[in-house]
Amino acid sequence: RDAAIGVYAYIFGMKETQYLLEHGKPDPSYELNTYASKMLGALIRGMIRYAQLAPEKRARALAVAHAAADHLIARSQPADAPLAHFPPTYDGRGEKDNNYLAEKLNDQVMLIYPAQVAGAFLDLARTTGEAKYREQAVRIASTYLRLQGEDGTWPLSAYLADGRPVGRNRLIPIQNVVPLFERLYELTKDETYRRAADRAFATLAGRLEDWNWEGQFEDI
Repeated sequence: RDAAIGVYAYIFGMKETQYLLEHGKPDPSYELNTYASKMLGALIRGMIRYAQLAPEKRARALAVAHAAADHLIARSQPADAPLAHFPPTYDGRGEKDNNYLAEKLNDQVMLIYPAQVAGAFLDLARTTGEAKYREQAVRIASTYLRLQGEDGTWPLSAYLADGRPVGRNRLIPIQNVVPLFERLYELTKDETYRRAADRAFATLAGRLEDWNWEGQFEDI
């Protein structure tokens, strides 16, 4: 427990975290912030855990979580977009050590991440009681429901402009979309989530037979 608190305290104290708290947007000089959903989604969850483990830090920790969540919502796709309500996977120039590859991907979303961000929003709603974060998670889930393919899955990556798949790879949904649907079913008892989760989970059987997991990252 002390080790965990120490880790969260360090993350809270990072100048990049304090920049977010002060300015309401990620520090553009921190190159890893180009992976907006991955970094800020993790920060939301981390600061929630910090607030739980160190109650005396709760207000400040949750202020960071709010800043991260509100930024992701503000940068999400509009309601009438092909990938409505999805937060950005890439947002910025990228990393020097990776030849700034991510800058070329700003027009895409990896469908791993909106579901993970939605899970962080549900965590924040449960912790703070603020309905707007749960409502945003439901909006993200509604886009997944609309885009679920006949095979029960989704494209691994899609273009923001029109929702077209970037490549042939299909999302392995076991660690991202299925848990989101499971949580929303438990919260709402809406059978739509139950059926969609079952369809997505059933695809695992095929992967266990053909062992074709395909690359689940853009650099594989």
